[in-house]
Parts: sequence; C-alpha cells; structure tokens
Amino acid sequence: MNKKVYETLEFNKIRNILKSFAIMELSQSMALSLEPSTDIRKVNEMQEQTACAMNLVVKKGTPPIYCK
Repeated sequence: MNKKVYETLEFNKIRNILKSFAIMELSQSMALSLEPSTDIRKVNEMQEQTACAMNLVVKKGTPPIYCK
C-alpha cells in the first residue's frame, strides 16, 4: 500500500497503540511489522485467529507472561 493510505488509516498510530499492549520485545516488533491486507482470504484467516485467541482468553483467563 502506498504512503497516503497508511496516513489516511493512521496505521502507524494503530501499530504503536498495539505495541504498547505488548510486554515482550518479540511481540512489540511483531506489532510494528503488521501490514494491512487486501486479500479477503488472508483477512478472514487473521480474524478467525483473533476470535480463537479471544475465546481462549475468555475460557481460560489471561495467559501467564514470560519475562526475563
């Protein structure tokens, strides 16, 4: 996607907000490397992954955090 789309979506701002919720360095770098997708199959797959993760959190509680 071009720079104008990123600015319109305020995508960098969204990635930084997401990064602020990540505790581990790897998670922070993954948050900053996310890219929008126009592939509907990929979008549906990512939404399904998010739904599964949320269901686990609801059923089992927040996972333990590994910190150095």
